Amino acid sequence: MTDCRRLCSTIFVYLISMILVAICGGIIYGLTIGKNNFTESHKGKSDKAATNVLSIVISLVITIINAVLLTLIRKLSLAEKNETKTLHNLSVSLKLTVVRFVNTAIVPIIVNAKVSTWFVEGGLVSNIFYIFLSLAFLNTLL
Repeated sequence: MTDCRRLCSTIFVYLISMILVAICGGIIYGLTIGKNNFTESHKGKSDKAATNVLSIVISLVITIINAVLLTLIRKLSLAEKNETKTLHNLSVSLKLTVVRFVNTAIVPIIVNAKVSTWFVEGGLVSNIFYIFLSLAFLNTLL
């Protein structure tokens, strides 16, 4: 396979992966807006359980998208037709590292852009905590 064709395959895999991450970002953005609206409407009443449930849902979406990305990148990277299995594994691991980092770390920070909401109940810190929890336990199941 020519280098140009391999490069096109690599770019295609990154493009598909980033589209999936963008979809995940949209879903998380919508859930965050819903969570913020819920928090605003229940300002007098402290309903931490519902806020935490929404944070858990956000973390589950990220974990499921990461599992889908794993399968998708493994399948699509076969089209690159690397000369060795080592080069194929290196290609897959590099793509997974970049895409999972963006999905797990960058997307929540972009969605929670207001620093004032980072440390409140159900804010960025809560989301990251539940993301790490779901990645630690659910990642092996998916």
